Amino acid sequence: MDIEFVTVFGGIAIALIAAFVNGMLRKRKLKQAFMESVLKKYGQFAESRNYKESDRERIASYHIKQVELGKTEFELDDITWNDLSMDAVFDTLNTTVSSIGEEYLYHMLRCPKMQPDEMHDFDSLVDLFDEHEEVRMKVMVILHEIGRLTHFSLTRILYSMCDLECRSNLPHYFMNAFLIVGFCTIFISPGIGTLLLIAALSLSIITYFKYKSEVYTYYTSFHYVLRMLSGIRDMEKMKAEALADDVRRMVEIRKLFAAFMSQQFLFSDGVHTTSNPLELLMDYLRLLFHADIIKFNSMLKCLQGHIDEIEELRAIYGRFDAAIAVASYRNALEVSCRPVFMDESIVCIKIEDGYHPLIKEAVKNSIEASGGVLLTGSNASGKSTFLKMVAICAIFAQTIGIVPAKQYAASRFRIYSSMALRDNLATSESYFIVEIKSLKRIVDATQEDQTPILCFVDEILRGTNTIERIAASSQILKGLITSRVICFGATHDIELAGILADYYENYHFEEELEKETVRFPFILLKGKATTKNAIKLLGILGYDKEIVKSAEKSASYFEQTQEWETL
Repeated sequence: MDIEFVTVFGGIAIALIAAFVNGMLRKRKLKQAFMESVLKKYGQFAESRNYKESDRERIASYHIKQVELGKTEFELDDITWNDLSMDAVFDTLNTTVSSIGEEYLYHMLRCPKMQPDEMHDFDSLVDLFDEHEEVRMKVMVILHEIGRLTHFSLTRILYSMCDLECRSNLPHYFMNAFLIVGFCTIFISPGIGTLLLIAALSLSIITYFKYKSEVYTYYTSFHYVLRMLSGIRDMEKMKAEALADDVRRMVEIRKLFAAFMSQQFLFSDGVHTTSNPLELLMDYLRLLFHADIIKFNSMLKCLQGHIDEIEELRAIYGRFDAAIAVASYRNALEVSCRPVFMDESIVCIKIEDGYHPLIKEAVKNSIEASGGVLLTGSNASGKSTFLKMVAICAIFAQTIGIVPAKQYAASRFRIYSSMALRDNLATSESYFIVEIKSLKRIVDATQEDQTPILCFVDEILRGTNTIERIAASSQILKGLITSRVICFGATHDIELAGILADYYENYHFEEELEKETVRFPFILLKGKATTKNAIKLLGILGYDKEIVKSAEKSASYFEQTQEWETL
């Protein structure tokens, strides 16, 4: 009997040890695969992802909360963000490996820094992770183990948890007592004891799932916070001198959660495999004795009392993850530079060989401005892309500290645009109403304070007739030019180039027409556009020759008489 007992339990012990070793080897293999993957992808643009609307909302939740809490000095508003297709820009930059890094990177891009030296610490982090591969890889492994939340917003859960009522554990203690009584009664009266035990088990399981379903999303955030706290130990082991101050603060925060972290084994990590029987066994014990629910109620109070420290911790981790993503992005760019910021008394912007980061083999252009810049030229010649390039260079300079240009020197700006507008069906507003409201917010911003403004207006007042458009747009563009404002405008109305000659420096783009093709060199040229090739383009693209001939005749008649002939 003793031999059989030893044999059975010895076999079980061996099986458990084998499963444990197998689990450890599998974990090590996954870690190695992750490290090989990120090493291979470092210095490349982020892989394309299928972001759903819910993903965008989740990523933006941290930024929105920071704005609500008044922790941002200036943010790019939604109009500017959408005008510049900044979601697409963010996507190519987002090689972060954790939710907190992803949300922090998005928040950075939405909040251009307005004060001197605000970027210094982040710039140093970017250089550190770029130059020290070993440190970068260790930090990425820690961030990867913290992981992503794909269905929940950590920000929303954390702040909604602040209002969650702490419940009593008495019902769960009662269920445990009922189980013990039922089990003990078996030895006194097997029949009654069995019935009691079955009843206790049924009631325990039903109440467990009922309660846990009510707080499931909060469990998710608890697991995530525990992973952030556990990662601090690995940060300590790194002994990275450049990260010492941050790690020291992380350790101080972890000490505040000593009670929170004790008995964390009672919480499931939410990631199980059949190769880990110990975790499966713990799941059954949690189910029977409500161990994680009891722990949840006691941990909730601790978390509610230290929400600011949790936010500080996630900001440190997020900054690390974002800095690594920016370091990788810098290596992916064909040409890049660090920005140089001018003295506060100077309002100007200078870009040498700047290019749009979303365009492959983009044509590079240079510009230097201290006032208004007006662009003319035909459709598709490059006006809108040039405006977006300048705007993105300015945003990058004041957020991630990397500019897609050979050189960048400028003031620190509040940045606004009015470009890719459309009718608002939700409020039944026409394009023209949407546009004048968009322009009004820029006009209002110029009157708020003395911080320099950089603004971009594409095809101003295109939603109305020619006469009123030129009359109104010339006055609006003139009003935007002050000693603290640099405005870039693009228009098809060549008349504006002459009307605003004293306020805006003229530049243009030209297309090159050949027999049956049109080519756009996308090179910025001084002065206003002098060519009129829109009608010729109709012919090149296959329109009826009679239409083209008649159009040319009508245009010539108007130029001579300033009147349109009746058709």
